[in-house]
Amino acid sequence: MPDSAGLKYLSLKFCEKCLIHHKNAASKSKSMHQSQHHNIFALEASASAGCTQCSIFYSQLPDAEILKLRNQTPTPVAEMCGPTLYQQPNLWHQLDMSYIYLTYRKANDYDTVGKIAFVESVQAINEYKHRINSNTNCDASWYISHYWLKKCVENHRPCSKRTKLHRLPTRLLDLGRSGILTDIRLCESANLSQDIKYFTLSHCWGTLKFLMLLKGNIKAFQKSIPIQELSKTFQDSIVVTKRLGFRYLWIDSLCIIQDDDEDWQKESALMSMVYGLSTLNLTAAGAQDGSEGLFFQRSPSLVKRLEFSVPPDTKKSDDEVFQGVDLHLYDRCITWSPIAARGWTFQEQYLAPRSLHFGKSQLFWQCKHGYACETFPDGLPAELNPLEQSRFAYHREGILGKISNQQNHLRRNHSIRSLRQTGFLKEWHEVVHQYSKRKLTYGKDKLLAISGVARHLHEKFGHEYVAGLWKPELEWQLMWSVNSFAGLRSVLYRAPSWSWASVDGEIILGSDDDDIIWQTCLEILDTCIFPVATDPFGQLRDGHLQVRGRKMTYGKHMGRNGLTLIMGERSVEIECEVKMDAYFEALSTFYCLLVYDGTPMLSGRWLRGLILQACDSRPGYFSRRGMFKISPGNSEGFKSTIGAPVVDSIRTDFGKFDGVDEFQNDQFIITLV
Repeated sequence: MPDSAGLKYLSLKFCEKCLIHHKNAASKSKSMHQSQHHNIFALEASASAGCTQCSIFYSQLPDAEILKLRNQTPTPVAEMCGPTLYQQPNLWHQLDMSYIYLTYRKANDYDTVGKIAFVESVQAINEYKHRINSNTNCDASWYISHYWLKKCVENHRPCSKRTKLHRLPTRLLDLGRSGILTDIRLCESANLSQDIKYFTLSHCWGTLKFLMLLKGNIKAFQKSIPIQELSKTFQDSIVVTKRLGFRYLWIDSLCIIQDDDEDWQKESALMSMVYGLSTLNLTAAGAQDGSEGLFFQRSPSLVKRLEFSVPPDTKKSDDEVFQGVDLHLYDRCITWSPIAARGWTFQEQYLAPRSLHFGKSQLFWQCKHGYACETFPDGLPAELNPLEQSRFAYHREGILGKISNQQNHLRRNHSIRSLRQTGFLKEWHEVVHQYSKRKLTYGKDKLLAISGVARHLHEKFGHEYVAGLWKPELEWQLMWSVNSFAGLRSVLYRAPSWSWASVDGEIILGSDDDDIIWQTCLEILDTCIFPVATDPFGQLRDGHLQVRGRKMTYGKHMGRNGLTLIMGERSVEIECEVKMDAYFEALSTFYCLLVYDGTPMLSGRWLRGLILQACDSRPGYFSRRGMFKISPGNSEGFKSTIGAPVVDSIRTDFGKFDGVDEFQNDQFIITLV
């Protein structure tokens, strides 16, 4: 490859447009905005011809945007421009400021759809980097899969920890002793050595009908399961397991009796163990359903690294090698993949000590030690490593152990804020937040599909779990909210109204206002949940909270920016933030229950509470319908309504009178259902 202003390209191909672009960048051109291709067709042609940079940018364009751009009238050069280099002084040496953007004009503005960052080069594995071809089922993929697994098993101690109560799943698929793919069979693990190792599979079920374990075929499965009758994803997972040198595999639909509710309830309660004690979880990240499998055709140019050798500033220094990194590489292959939208797969990936993700363009590795992919086989650069940005303590080496030690120390010193101080609730906050963004085919699985994570945390820390929340500091967790205008309340019962699991939508759990000193205005007297079966982490048929709080304020109108509350015979407008659990749910009357009274350093008092609705014909019983936040400027107006007289027509809704608090406010005991 010829040099461009001293740039040396390492085994890569670039179009003339990109070469001119690089030449101007390397010569520190004053131009801040340089057009590249005239339109989408020119960019497509360059990518098809093998230009590495154009291929990366083209892969970053969403399909919907490509269709829009194809349907546009051909535009002049300035209408679609990119890549565009935003320069900083001494560009190639200020790595955190070195980016190339793909932009195009959208209406009267520019839209950025792609971004490449330049980072210090990391040497690739020599035996591997020249083997990449046009399918993920290739020698390079097999080589790197063996490499990652062997390296992790032998060197990553946190990934290989086993609990004292190690046990196998109830059933496993026996793939046979030899490397030859023959008929497999279902076996009962009670008849196996308890020291055997097994793989698991995470996949999207989709709408495809496929062979699964039923009460009517379990005996036949124990004799033989014809491989040719399985879905392509299942067949590929068998191939991978055998090629990596293992004999046993666990697949949900082949190891749990799908038409037996009792077996389903029993086995779903074991998910923490099934995935947590597996050797490796295979993830069909790129497949919409079982027909697509684990392997895909791909462009090798999207896997090879965009590398430059840049001349030094002085003659004494050696050339510096930099790599172009697609900043959305992990997101495009994993975070935005079909499987990442499925609710059940969240706990599968969270609990597994290691996962091998089969994306559409390349393979990714994930373990407690870090992430890697075929482009960066020895670890992702910090710019796109999920561990650098993740708030999941579980996926950072040793963090949960530190939390546990901190909690033991705080417990000995009787700290009442131990969970928030050690980060336990922040971890659960992020678990719920990420999980709630996913979809479930059956809403009744809302708690069941995350029960493995809850059980794992309970076993590690010992806290009592109640309907998706934790008993210590439960008042703080009751202040969850739906972070969108798309919250929907489940028609069928699956959790109490005070649990986030009763609604669908992206959940924000608790408060992030760490600079505010919060005083709890609510006391939880009793919690009670009733599981459908016997698993307290799984499906529920009922549950309630009995609480003691100040007298509630009665209201008759609400909007996103305020409430109309009743003071005796007159009404008062209170400006505040209102977040309803179900966006389209309108209430003609409601109650406001104060939960927290906060005092920051300077700006006065903050108030937070729940919006409740009285249950018909059940005095003292209420269901949650939303939450409110009141800023310091409006707090006194709200608090004045708490002491206002209540008209007789609504007095019967209140629960049992329980005296007054230290501020002479009436207190009542009510039940939240």
